[in-house]
Amino acid sequence: MFSDSLLGDALELQKISILHPEIKVTDIVDALKQKPTDILLDVNLGGRKAIQWLQHLEQNKQIQWSAYRIWLISGAIDISIEQYRQLFPSVQSQWFAKPVEVQRIVNTLKKENGSKPTENLVFFDAMKALPLPVRVIDKEGNVIFQNPHWQHATNRPNPRTFLPFEKHLHPREFWGILPKSRQRGIYRVSSFLLGENYLGQIAETLEIKNYRGNLKSLVQHIFKTMAESGYARGRFYRIIKMPSHNRDLLCLDKGYTYGSLNKGVKLPKTHSLDGALLSRLRKCQYLSNKLTYTIRKTCDDEKYPGDRGLKFWNQIIKAQNIDSWLEVPILRKNNNKNEYQPVALFVFDKFKSKISQNSIADGRDKTVTRKEVDKIAPTLRYMIRDVCKILELQENKEKIIDYETLVRLDKELYLNPEKEKIEQALLNAAVKLVEADGGLLAPGERNIVQLKVTAAYGSVQKKIIGSIFLKTEKHFPIVRCWKTKKNVIINSFIRKSRAVIKNADAERICPNDPLAFSSWLKNQVGSVAALPICINKQPIAILSLQHKDKNHFTQNRIEKLTGLLDRASWFLHTINVSDSTREAWEYAFVHEVKNLLSPILDNMDLIQEKITETDKDSFLIAQEHALKLRTLSKNFMDVEAKKISTNTLSYFSNTQKIICEYLAICQPGMDYLNQTIILSPDNSQRAEWQQNLRGNEAFFQRVIYNLIDNALKYGGEDSKICLSASLDNCYWILKIQNPGQMTAEENRLKFIAYQKPEIQRSDGAHVGLAASVKIVEAYGGRLTLKNIQIKNKKFVETTLSWPISRRKR
Repeated sequence: MFSDSLLGDALELQKISILHPEIKVTDIVDALKQKPTDILLDVNLGGRKAIQWLQHLEQNKQIQWSAYRIWLISGAIDISIEQYRQLFPSVQSQWFAKPVEVQRIVNTLKKENGSKPTENLVFFDAMKALPLPVRVIDKEGNVIFQNPHWQHATNRPNPRTFLPFEKHLHPREFWGILPKSRQRGIYRVSSFLLGENYLGQIAETLEIKNYRGNLKSLVQHIFKTMAESGYARGRFYRIIKMPSHNRDLLCLDKGYTYGSLNKGVKLPKTHSLDGALLSRLRKCQYLSNKLTYTIRKTCDDEKYPGDRGLKFWNQIIKAQNIDSWLEVPILRKNNNKNEYQPVALFVFDKFKSKISQNSIADGRDKTVTRKEVDKIAPTLRYMIRDVCKILELQENKEKIIDYETLVRLDKELYLNPEKEKIEQALLNAAVKLVEADGGLLAPGERNIVQLKVTAAYGSVQKKIIGSIFLKTEKHFPIVRCWKTKKNVIINSFIRKSRAVIKNADAERICPNDPLAFSSWLKNQVGSVAALPICINKQPIAILSLQHKDKNHFTQNRIEKLTGLLDRASWFLHTINVSDSTREAWEYAFVHEVKNLLSPILDNMDLIQEKITETDKDSFLIAQEHALKLRTLSKNFMDVEAKKISTNTLSYFSNTQKIICEYLAICQPGMDYLNQTIILSPDNSQRAEWQQNLRGNEAFFQRVIYNLIDNALKYGGEDSKICLSASLDNCYWILKIQNPGQMTAEENRLKFIAYQKPEIQRSDGAHVGLAASVKIVEAYGGRLTLKNIQIKNKKFVETTLSWPISRRKR
């Protein structure tokens, strides 16, 4: 099982017997005569099951099995463990999995045996042999033993922080000098009980990606390490980009602090960088990623007596009580340029409000010198490295969370395609993505001078839904965003809200519910962000979010919102197209029905007046338009249903008869316009007219009626329209030629329903052709329209290819 005696030597106190596959039965017996407390037994010994060895050894009366604990070692969970335990009660319910970890054996057996290390010096010899940093502390918090690997770490971490023992058996992580290599970084200390009075600890190095803490805990560890070097006070600031039209604005986020600050002065969450402090950080972008630090002195700031930024921070940190301080920027390389951008800032000084006798720095010397900084340079380098890594890991985690939010949004939108649910889901996702307090969504139309709130979330009260904002009030963020088609960010809305309320009458901005508008405006708003939702560079809605804190909507958060709106463009476009299609459908339905219904009513009036010479023609014309109206209604229903029911097993014939019957119905209108139909071939017995066609005859009739009606409609007066039938392999071909030409726009929109070309002579919205092409393609056919020229005359040629059925009557 084991190739060396490391484990046996390290655990000599336990007198553990390790059974190798090579050991003979007689050697095992000799080993057991030494009365060990524990036996590690491989489930497979030399190809034989361990149970066979145990049964063989059980016959030896010299062995007292009740005096031993048997630990099984297996490559996986062994289902025969119960069988072992039934035959040998000393077999433990816990076993070790291959490969066996030394640390796990040590922790398990020490905990089980509860030995007292001070009673046997052999224990310390065993601990020294372990390849990991190990130490033992008593209940008074004293370190009574540590092996050579725990170098110069007696007080790291402070043993007293582990009292009482029972509460600190879980692993704890620290930053500082690693016990094993004396490098700076993160390490983990695992603890285990040694009896009732002692605690054993094992330290191991830890990569930053396995660090279970966050940025705040890491910074606190760094502060404690720096305090041991004499820097009793520290501050850490995040440097965040803020959106600005003129330039990027850097802000100091609320830094984590260590040590005392000026009493009664609260450190703000954010504060704009300006003046000398801003220029210092600007210079960092031209530096390399090597250790960069600056020692600042109080006299340096005295050169800028009017600098509000320096005065603000110096007042908070009691700058008058210190001579100098250390500034260490955290730099990250800009991917696009060979520059380094400051992303954070450490500030350390030696000010201490209380002086301790055991302190490394006595508190009298508050001056930071370059010689002292050079001594702690290795610590600073590792500090910068680990902070950069954890910032990167934190950003990656945020990206994963943001991606999961977008995926959930996609699923929700697919499951709830209704417009109201889509808008609310979009708003909810936006609020969650940037951690806003609340928000609203206000769609609008290009030709209407108002924005109507359709969704609200969070601190924005639900009663504001339905409120209307007039687009004439351009100073309000939502309206200004609509007019400029650009993001509108107000970082400090608290100062400007009173001015907005004072200068703008709520009844003018929000005429239908001014109270709800005022409530939204005064609801502890610290910052506001308004973003346009555009399609083809035209705004269709405004997304507006708010937060109680100033400067909440950073550049990173605005980029997240922009990405969300870009990703959501597919369903925003669907909303817009769906609304446009519905309006066009209603318009087309009214337009088409009115065009067909008017001649029906006019001719019915003529028949009612009993004008004898017109009775017959009026009836035929009314009948013709009534048939067209019925076909049109069916086409509307088919296009709305977006599918055509088909049965490919059915078939029909008599194609010439179907055409001729419809031409007879259209004859009165053709006579009125002096139109002529030429049918080719004219012999009804020809093969072209005797084919069985696949599909439903009723659907075929509707296609033929629509194509002939379009040819008569656009052929004009005194025109000849040719209909010719032919065969092409498995298809029956019908070509219809009528005088005229399609414009480029008509040609583009010919099969698109509800979109009317912008020309005066156009009549209709292509509902018939849109339905016809669906029917033809559903049965495996094809329908095309194109402009042709024959002997310098222009025609529109319609070609219908319909599949032939191979079934015979």
